Amino acid sequence: MVDQGAYYFVASDGRRGDIIRCQTHQPGISDPDDYFFYMWVQTLQGYFILKQRFLEGRPQNWSLIGEMTTDEKGPAVFDDWSEILKERFSE
Repeated sequence: MVDQGAYYFVASDGRRGDIIRCQTHQPGISDPDDYFFYMWVQTLQGYFILKQRFLEGRPQNWSLIGEMTTDEKGPAVFDDWSEILKERFSE
């Protein structure tokens, strides 16, 4: 969603994530009628992983599949998570 130039998401439990930056990953598609697309985001509220299913060429709603927690701070945290998640979702 966009609100006055800012991107955010609202999870099904009502939590809002005000997006600072994000990365996406499209794993190899073995079935063009049923596949997933992933996005992880750094928000003011924390780090989250989202997934979107494409079914018969139609995008479904985004799903919040996890929250990443860490005691570390700074831009390197997001970059490190990005590498780990790309590897994980490529399997």
